[in-house]
Amino acid sequence: MPTVAPYGTWKSPIEADLITQKSIQLVDIIPDPITGELFHVEGRPSEGGRNVIVRSRTNEDIFGPGWNARSGVH
Repeated sequence: MPTVAPYGTWKSPIEADLITQKSIQLVDIIPDPITGELFHVEGRPSEGGRNVIVRSRTNEDIFGPGWNARSGVH
């Protein structure tokens, strides 16, 4: 039998952490001016907020898990 609670006081099984850890944020789109190939930058909360450059056509990461596109030196 379901539990009845007053409006706004019920306990939800869905928490903010559950939603944000499963999401991927599209940060930027990068076209290659020579080949016309598209890349995009994904923000991945599930990997500590790491930014990854991804080949859009194949959905392939350009570099490995130890690297973060956000932490480059200019």
